[in-house]
Amino acid sequence: MMSRGKHKRWMMAMGSRCGLPLPLVLLIVTSFLIYIVQLPYMMHSSRSTRQLLSIELRNVRARRSARWIGAIPVSIRNTSYDTPKMALSSPANSSSGAAPSKMQTSPVKITSLYANVARRQGASQSSTRAPPSQDAGDGFSIDGHTYPFILTAEHACGGGATGARLEFVTMIISGSANFLDRKTVRETWAKPRDNGRFLFLLGRPKDEKTQARIVEESAAHGDLVQADFGDTYRNLTLKTVMGLRWASRYCGNARYLFKTDDDTFAHMNNILRYLRKIGTRSRYVSCRANDDHRPERDVESKWYVPESLFNETFYPVYCSGAGYILSMDVVSALYEAATRTPSIPVEDAYVTGILTRAIGVVPRMNLAFGYEKEVDGINVPSLRQAFQWIFTYTGHASDGVVRFQHTMLNLMNFRQHGGSGGISLMPFRKL
Repeated sequence: MMSRGKHKRWMMAMGSRCGLPLPLVLLIVTSFLIYIVQLPYMMHSSRSTRQLLSIELRNVRARRSARWIGAIPVSIRNTSYDTPKMALSSPANSSSGAAPSKMQTSPVKITSLYANVARRQGASQSSTRAPPSQDAGDGFSIDGHTYPFILTAEHACGGGATGARLEFVTMIISGSANFLDRKTVRETWAKPRDNGRFLFLLGRPKDEKTQARIVEESAAHGDLVQADFGDTYRNLTLKTVMGLRWASRYCGNARYLFKTDDDTFAHMNNILRYLRKIGTRSRYVSCRANDDHRPERDVESKWYVPESLFNETFYPVYCSGAGYILSMDVVSALYEAATRTPSIPVEDAYVTGILTRAIGVVPRMNLAFGYEKEVDGINVPSLRQAFQWIFTYTGHASDGVVRFQHTMLNLMNFRQHGGSGGISLMPFRKL
């Protein structure tokens, strides 16, 4: 460690060698030290900026791509994306039991830019679309097939579009046998609220004993939505579309839909503060967006998608399935688009990528979703600091979801009742 005198003599020597005065040498050394200290923060900020710019560039490519033009519905194909003049189907219309009404459009001439891109790329979209579904009745339709509801929880939102106004409805993807996970979610972040509802989405299990337990759970809590399809990973697309149908029919009185999974911790205080900040919006999708993701062509992968189902090189910009927010007009429009758009077994890419592209909506990047870190060995002060702005946390504890959810709740309570003054008093961080 240099003494102050040695340090001064060293700088004077450096200055004399370079022919520079001592104040200038001092300024250069100080600036260099400040740069070294701030470098990690600058790298983190630069990474986030590059990610946002990449997403925006991908959005521009999506708007300009000739494949995008070929994929959108014929009814809005002549509508300019930058100045849309369409009215998405209202949740009120879809709560009456009828299928959501088709979008009304006001044609605007496509700019010549799209035609130039089409000629330059020679792109063409060749996919066989399923015929539009008729009224699915007490169920939902996709790929020309109707799946009836088994459990509907139809009164959960208090009367659909005619009920009291709700700020949100949360749809939680859950495995049919995940009884303990659902119990844990109810005890931690999904406790009952007057201004919102929490519903779990299930398929049909293989054995009747599990189904009997599900019926008992539904009778006790009234928060299970289930339809007659196999509860498998490859059927997550069906499960999510089922949630869109249910929300548009039975919960049209909610302003927003928040979708997440039963192994994710959601910070509902932050989410609610965000929803109140943005007010009531239409054509709104907010999430941690994925850019430049390719379809998986390995037949051994659980995300395998053959070219016969999706033949493009990249997925459209889509949301991470750990959590995203949809305005209710988008919920109804996405379900209506699902009835005529062939599905793929990658639910987040299908619902928030292919279907949002079909209705002319691009997801908005929100870095508060999908905060990821392992719970074991976690830097707790860092996570506690992050709890003032994160929406969802997708880390996992080594001994299962139950410990993970309770660990997150304890950390949130530490912030809420600690010396910081509480989460409710913290200013919301703009994203």
